[in-house]
Amino acid sequence: AHKDAEADSVFQYLGGFVLEILACIYKSRQHSAAMPRLRQLRIFPNLVGELMSLDDGVVLHVVVDKMHALENTEFGTRILHAEFSSALLQDADASKMAQLLGVQRVENESFLERHLLPALCDSTTDPESLVSMLVFLKSRLAYMSGAAATRLLETNAGRIVLLTEHGQPVPSGPE
Repeated sequence: AHKDAEADSVFQYLGGFVLEILACIYKSRQHSAAMPRLRQLRIFPNLVGELMSLDDGVVLHVVVDKMHALENTEFGTRILHAEFSSALLQDADASKMAQLLGVQRVENESFLERHLLPALCDSTTDPESLVSMLVFLKSRLAYMSGAAATRLLETNAGRIVLLTEHGQPVPSGPE
């Protein structure tokens, strides 16, 4: 437990430092020269507790709470750590710089529609991840308006992946 607390403290300090750097570069108006290097640096903390770079792939700044439910899914390495994400929302300059670098900010409904549901519909998604994703989806639907939740589910009806009794994913749909 002590080691986790120490790691969290270092992680928090590093996150604050990254935010300060992003804000300073944005304010300096010299960001175009720094952008290629910043994209290569592993400075963005993810849900899993690792650092990622924009050159590693898409980095999502998901503006939704309780993202920890997706730690053990394919999203765990692509979504910003919850505390860093929250701090980024509070710092307008750092947030603008992150967006200029290519960090994609997405809201609840957009995340579900453009990222989570396609993963649920993909027969290559790991069965264990599917369960975590479905639990997360169920929790998020409760926060959406009835019309938005219905539209989201109707749009993807028949595309959700089912698991066979042996744990193999297969697409649902008409037989």
